[in-house]
This record gives sequence, C-alpha cells and structure tokens, in this order.
Amino acid sequence: LTPRLPTPAPTQLPSFPPTPGPSTSPTIYCEPGSRFDEEAEACIQCTVGRYAKRPNASSLAFARNCTICPPGTYSAMMGAAACTPCDEGSRSIEDRTGCRTCQAGEYSFNDIECRRCPTGTYAPRAQEDACLDCGAGLSTDNVTKGATTCTLCNSGSYSRGTTNVICARCSAGKWSPGGQSI
Repeated sequence: LTPRLPTPAPTQLPSFPPTPGPSTSPTIYCEPGSRFDEEAEACIQCTVGRYAKRPNASSLAFARNCTICPPGTYSAMMGAAACTPCDEGSRSIEDRTGCRTCQAGEYSFNDIECRRCPTGTYAPRAQEDACLDCGAGLSTDNVTKGATTCTLCNSGSYSRGTTNVICARCSAGKWSPGGQSI
C-alpha cells in the first residue's frame, strides 16, 4: 500500500473557475453586483455608479471587474447588478451616481449630457435631442445660447428663421413691421 498524503483543509476563500477534473478548492461565486478581488481573495461590492453581473445567466462564475454604468443610466447604491435608466429629459452625471434634469433653455443630447440651445433655437422646458427653432420674424438676439423663448424682431428688421437666426436691419429703402420676415 502506498501512503496517501493528506488533502489540504478547506477554506472559505473562493478559488478560480472550476477545473476540468476534481479539485479540493471551492469554486468562486460572487453575487451579482460584486467582483472577485484577487489581491484580497474575496468578493468586493461594486462602488456607486458601477455594476457587475455574471458573465451569463446560467453561469456561477464571477465578474472580474465592475463596469461604469452606460450613458443615460446610473447606480445610486453599492453592489448594483444593473444600472437604472435616467428619466426622460435628464442625463447621467459623469460618475454615473445619479442623473441631472436638463433645464429650460437646454436639451438632452443622446441621453448623456444637457446642452444649451444654440442661437436661433429655444426650449421653454427641457427638450429631447434638439431645441425648437425660432420661426421667421423671430429671434434669440439677446441670448447667444440657452434661450427659453424667441422674441419678435423690432420694426425695421427681419429674420428668415432657421436660415438667418438673428434679426437683421432692412436694407436702405426697405421697411418691415416688427416680427416679419422677408
């Protein structure tokens, strides 16, 4: 008879993914919302603004990294397995720990940032994707960006709307009542 060597004592520390054959080490399993930290040899919860999920739904494997939430989503709690979509008209804060609602004079660009309305456009309340165009005879002359309304062009001036977003003076010999286009 050949003497047998003792097997190592079991530990509570997780091991790497299962080996093809039997192993004395336990298989790693980290809950969704946490990742395995090799240095600490433990499962660590993801920080706020990040998430972790299993590589696939049927897997008991662990996530190796926590991933920052995608644009337009956030995670306000530690150990998130998924991110929450921001409400319409708002965007993710850069660290993805929450969302900021766009204000009047702004629009939500690709659900990732609030942008001020460019000259010739306005937003009486936050808009999605783009601000509203000022029509012909209207302008945002006194506001270069972030207008919440359009104003009528003064008498003796005009605008063409989206092609000429500022009120221009009528040329010599021409006249226009306020709020007119050519």
